[in-house]
Amino acid sequence: MNTKETRIDETLAALDGIKRAPAPPGLLKKLTAIAEHPGSKTVSFRRPYYWSVAAGIALLISLNVMGALYYHHNQNITREVPAAVAKDYLSYLGPIKL
Repeated sequence: MNTKETRIDETLAALDGIKRAPAPPGLLKKLTAIAEHPGSKTVSFRRPYYWSVAAGIALLISLNVMGALYYHHNQNITREVPAAVAKDYLSYLGPIKL
């Protein structure tokens, strides 16, 4: 056998002595109590939580609308690259007419 197969066999054999972890005492009683009364525990949020979530969503929507309007307004402005800047920074585009 080569060393790779030996290491694989040793690794697999190392798991042979593993025992199951013991459960904490009383766990079965707790689980059966939860199963018998599924609706007994409910999570309730206070009203300020809802208002803060609503305010965050409203802020997000308003920022998106303002950004879209600003972007649409600036699309009407034409932007031209000056010839000197184009000549210096875009010199690798020599054959292409700007």
